[in-house]
Amino acid sequence: MIGNPFPWMNAFACPLSPNPSPARGEGSIESRFATFMETMAELQPNCRLWLYCDDHLGVFGDGKVRLLQEIERCGCLRQAARNLDISYRKAWGDLKKAEECLGLSLIERSRGGKAGGQTLLTDAGRRWIEAYAAFGKAVRAHLDEEFARHVQPLLGDCND
Repeated sequence: MIGNPFPWMNAFACPLSPNPSPARGEGSIESRFATFMETMAELQPNCRLWLYCDDHLGVFGDGKVRLLQEIERCGCLRQAARNLDISYRKAWGDLKKAEECLGLSLIERSRGGKAGGQTLLTDAGRRWIEAYAAFGKAVRAHLDEEFARHVQPLLGDCND
């Protein structure tokens, strides 16, 4: 027999278990169990995705995608960083690290002057945003399927 995979549930696993500390106002076991079951019914899977290579962690993920999308929207790396509340140095370093590892340019930069500088996404940058979004959608769909297959049956055990 496999032990309880959720040891933190022990206080709620059996409605006949004694109330460990009624003096603290935690309520009856029935009310705590009802609250617990409401919480369990709301459980959903989630994950964070990113791509990396051995020499560089966090090469491409949600943060880089948001940065590239903001660059596309406003046309300026400095403004995109400001809008996302990250430093220009971090934004620049993150993009440089991604470009080095991926071996391609994600953005095209032009320095300021009278007309001002600008930063534009390359075609490769746009393709990476699209591919990463499709990849994330597929992984999350599979995550939902596996959650339903492996975890949701355990949630039914809480009612037994």
